[in-house]
Amino acid sequence: MDATAQRPSAPRGNSLPVVAICFASIVFDGYDLIVYGSVVPSLLAEPSWNLTPAQAGAIGSYALMGMLIGALAAGVITDIVGRRKIVIASVAWFSIAMVLCALAPSPELLGLFRFVAGLGLGGVVP
Repeated sequence: MDATAQRPSAPRGNSLPVVAICFASIVFDGYDLIVYGSVVPSLLAEPSWNLTPAQAGAIGSYALMGMLIGALAAGVITDIVGRRKIVIASVAWFSIAMVLCALAPSPELLGLFRFVAGLGLGGVVP
């Protein structure tokens, strides 16, 4: 072995908080999907929104499309910016977007906010 070759350094500090934050982020991802599935009957019953089941299904899938794009983008950006910054930004991003989903006044904005939340959720996965 060459004397100039370096061995990989051991992890510094306690990694338990990092694992806990990553675990919580993935749990909130699942929570987002479960909550939407739980409120679909109420959204369909809301007369002012006039949603069809197909439209409600499309709105539900916007978050998954956002997650795909977010995961692909975060994988590339992480190499440039760093993992820590991307995880923090992604958690903040989807937290704000989830609040906006709860306050959405129309189905169009709900779909947009779910897509935006998906971008943040996708950023946590890689």
